Amino acid sequence: MSRVRTILALVALGTMAGALPASAQKPSDNRFTRGVALYLSQAAQAPTPADKERLYEQGVELAQEGLAENQSNPKLYMLLGRAYAALSRTGEAADAWDRALELYPEYEEELARDRQNAWIRSYNAGVTAAQQGDMEAAEEHYAQADRVFGDRPEAKLNLGTLMASQGRDEEAISYFESALEIMNSEVGERLKELDEEAFESNRRAAVFNLAQVLARAGREEEAVEAYRAHLENSPQDMTAIGNLGVVLSQLGRTDEVAELYGDALDRDDLEADDYFRLGVGLFAAERYEEAHTAFAKSLERNPHSRDARYNMANSIYAQARSLEDGLVEAGESPEGETREKLVGYYTELREHTSRLREIDPNHEGILALSAQAARSLSDLAPSGSADAERQSTADLLQARQDLVFAVDDVDMVLDDDFVIVSGTVTNLAGAGGDPVTLRLTVVDEEGVELATEDVAVTLPAADASTEWEVELRVAEGAAPAGWRYEVVN
Repeated sequence: MSRVRTILALVALGTMAGALPASAQKPSDNRFTRGVALYLSQAAQAPTPADKERLYEQGVELAQEGLAENQSNPKLYMLLGRAYAALSRTGEAADAWDRALELYPEYEEELARDRQNAWIRSYNAGVTAAQQGDMEAAEEHYAQADRVFGDRPEAKLNLGTLMASQGRDEEAISYFESALEIMNSEVGERLKELDEEAFESNRRAAVFNLAQVLARAGREEEAVEAYRAHLENSPQDMTAIGNLGVVLSQLGRTDEVAELYGDALDRDDLEADDYFRLGVGLFAAERYEEAHTAFAKSLERNPHSRDARYNMANSIYAQARSLEDGLVEAGESPEGETREKLVGYYTELREHTSRLREIDPNHEGILALSAQAARSLSDLAPSGSADAERQSTADLLQARQDLVFAVDDVDMVLDDDFVIVSGTVTNLAGAGGDPVTLRLTVVDEEGVELATEDVAVTLPAADASTEWEVELRVAEGAAPAGWRYEVVN
């Protein structure tokens, strides 16, 4: 999340002051309030950070001296809070301002501005700490920001994300829910007016993060409610539809998954990634035929997506296995239309795995699926005409046996004019320390090569894995759609 703009970034969120309660303490000036105010004024104009800090510290000391004599003057607490805030002691500033408000509620509107400014400083300090990898400091700064001014959702969102990354799920859930409560209130409507695009992006992130942590914490029904509430306002959000389908599948509510995805799958205006997510959800719900259709539509739009093709292959194999399992349960052999259907499945599976081996040649799962297609076609072939398929099966099994290393978890991320491709290499039969080189190529949706780069990987110990990453620069305006690699040595 980017830093909050510090100029005109916040709206006044304080309520209008009402009548002064009978128990309130009226602010008064004395030598302590005048002295602290002078220190604050001098500090604001001091030439160096060291001078500013010294003057603010003197302001704190004088305010504490005054409060030791009289703890009922709200103005002194207000000034003490400002000195603390200037020293980035935000939690102490919040305590001082809380006390000022207890004594004099009419300070609420004036202190709202102070609190917002302190929030900005602490929030930005948290962003800086996170960018530097110091998550402990980031958490402290975000927590102080939220402590001093709780009517902004951003610090809560970042705290929720930090809690979730550490497995502190209940804390994460609480922060995400609090953020959404603000965003769905009148305060949220005012924040939305400042930057609608950023606001809606944050609200969507809050819903998705909340739902994912709820599901992980075993609170799937609440995750379903979160996604459904979001879809009431954003019914075309395909990612939310896909995620909701996954959670419903985990609950065993596959009929609801089919209903949820049915209308979306019939649409022809979605992007390749949208159909891909539908396919993943349908596969998780064991709706393999519909998943097949979704992945096919994804490939129509982007035929160079390795992941769509691999999932397509798995959905085809799942349909074939489901049909074969039914035959075994019934004690029957494949005949007539059933045999033709199985031949069709395994022929299509062979076509896709053949393409996949050109894209991802050292993936064990692809070789296994390819060998399974050949073996099943040999079993289904008429008597006396299965020799070629048997030989193909043997060749594929041998190729899998001969793999020195396997490539897995390949991912492609776009970053401006760069494409970052990463993955892992697992040592199957090589010597630890041996070098291997992968040549990565990125292509567009037409299959045109956009960039090629070699990445050198040192094999880890036997059966161990190591990560690799390569950055490829592409021309401005290029649209990377897929990757492939070959083993150079």
